[in-house]
Order: sequence, then C-alpha cells, then structure tokens
Amino acid sequence: MNPGIRLSLLCGAVVLVSSCDRVKRLVGDAKDKVAEVGNKAVKDGDKNAKKPGEVVAPNSASDDKPVDPALQAKVDSAGGTYRFRKDLPFPPAISIRMTTRIEFQNGRLFQQSALGKQAVPLNGKIESVSRLEVSPERVTLTEEKAPHVVVERNKDGTPGDPPPSPVEAGSQELDGKVVSFDKVGEGWKMARSNDTQDFKCAMWGQSIERHLDNLLRDAGGLPSKMWFAPRGRLALGGVVNLRGDEVNMIGDGHATGKLKLVLESVGALNGHPCGIFQISGEVSVKNAPSFDGTLQDSESSITSGRVWLSLLYPVVLKQDLQMVLSTAVGQMSGAMVRTEGAVHATTELEWTATGH
Repeated sequence: MNPGIRLSLLCGAVVLVSSCDRVKRLVGDAKDKVAEVGNKAVKDGDKNAKKPGEVVAPNSASDDKPVDPALQAKVDSAGGTYRFRKDLPFPPAISIRMTTRIEFQNGRLFQQSALGKQAVPLNGKIESVSRLEVSPERVTLTEEKAPHVVVERNKDGTPGDPPPSPVEAGSQELDGKVVSFDKVGEGWKMARSNDTQDFKCAMWGQSIERHLDNLLRDAGGLPSKMWFAPRGRLALGGVVNLRGDEVNMIGDGHATGKLKLVLESVGALNGHPCGIFQISGEVSVKNAPSFDGTLQDSESSITSGRVWLSLLYPVVLKQDLQMVLSTAVGQMSGAMVRTEGAVHATTELEWTATGH
C-alpha cells in the first residue's frame, strides 16, 4: 500500500526497475491505453463528490456500511474543514485483512533464469489476500490467498487458459500458511510452528522477519512516520503537494518523487471515517520490502486514482491507482522477472482496532 496501502503492497507480486526516462517513454506508449480509464475516473470523481460528512461508496464490498458512530465521534471537523488526526493513541492491538488486486493491460513480461530468457505479452489479473493480527509482543500473518493469477472463464463457463504471469510457480503452496513473529528487543523473531517446519514457509517467514516494522507501516499495523501537520486543516478541494521523501506519507519509507493529492470527499470505508483524495504523480522506490519476501526497486507514473486516508490515525486504508510501470523482481527460485506496461492496482484494508 506501502505509494502501502502502498506501492510496495500493490506491486507485491512484481517490482519496478529502470530509469525515470524509461518510465516517461512508457507513459507515452501507454497513454492511449489508459486515457479512457483516467478520464472516466475524473468524471466519476466529479459525479461522486459528496457534501461534508456524507458517506462515500468506496466501490467495494463495504459500499453500504456507514461510518461507525463511535469512530465518527472522534472526527475533528469544523466549518467545513477536517483535521487528519495523529494525536489519538494508536491502538495496541489491530486486526487487518488486506486484499490486493493488480490488472496488467497490454504489458510485457520478461523472465531470465538458468534456462534462458523469455519475453511474452502480459494481460490479466493477480490477486492476493493476507490477514494480520498485530499486538505489541506478537504479529501473526496468515496468507489466506497467496498471489495467484485470476483465470477468466470462457463463454461456455469453462476455465480459460491462464495468461503469462510474474507470480512464481508454486506460490500457492503458501495458501493458508501462518507465520508468527515475537518481539525480541528492538526487532522481531519468527516463532516456531507446524507451518514453519515446511521449508518454503520457513524461508518466506525469514525473508520477512528483518523488514517487519516497514511492512506493518505499509499495512496499517503501525502508524505512518509521515502525516499531515498536527494543526493543519483541509476543506473539500484542498490540495496537498508532496515532494521528495514526503511521498512516504503514502509510500513505504523507501520512496521519493512527487505526488498531488486533492481532497475529493469525506466518508467511510468498512465503517472507518476517512478522506478520499484524487492522486497523481511519479514515485521511485528503492529496496522496498514486500510481504512476498522480495525487495523491490520501482519507478511508477500514476495517471489517475484515489487514496482513502484515515481521519483518526496515520493509516492509508485503500489505494485504487491507474499506473504505468516498468518492473523487476528476483524470486525465491532465483529467476528474475521484469514487467512493463499499464497497470490498474488496488489494495484495501479491513482495519479493526481490537485492543485499547
């Protein structure tokens, strides 16, 4: 969600690489492909803009879920302006369900391994679902659904052929696996369990262990280090320009670039009060960890999209972005996968404080 809830989460199955110049060329190549989607997003933004306090349908399963009255009571609004709070004590125990979807649109996939090089067209969707239970002394991560290719059905209802994918073969072996981490000093240590006796699961947990704090900030398990000014207030239509490492308010601590946020409306996502911003700009990410156990370098151009930011805590609750990417990731098998092209990426958190 790491911009996740951050770009590193959105691109959990893939990683961006190459220079800004290359991304700019890709933007030009993909401009016609994404223009229609981007224009539609702007039009929808105008159409869906709400009055202060009115619940916004976030285009998810939680569309009809109004704001929780207990949370609404904590919203700081006055005279048509809103303060994005960070003064409230961050909940010590949190339950998070994180759903990520990435759709490649007229892209290219390049794979290099001991068997040689391969280049193929890339279209299709990747989904993953993870659950986090966070407390001060233990974090438990459940891979409900490891990154997998969504296989579209044929007209007769039978499954179609899966498209080429940057998801590593065998990644679904982690489906349902659970790994826990115990707080040890200033860091985390993977706990032994039945699942971690499995070699692949143990390798996965160990690759996450040293980066867990960064990943928790991406996923809302810890507060973002960067947020709005403590006394700053925004009205609908208010603009926030982020430069340099300021983009880590939306990014993951490893990002730089420039982003423009425009407060479009205020509403609720899964009952949690939030501000919904239109977003555009360019972001570069270096050595950002991901929940799939890889480190990611990236360049992205966000042509249109929205982010849902909590009004109560420094947490990004959802991103829905239309982007142009050039990507690369080294997988557990040692193979190197690169992708490039237009991407529609979303990450949404079901974020619930379970302790006070």
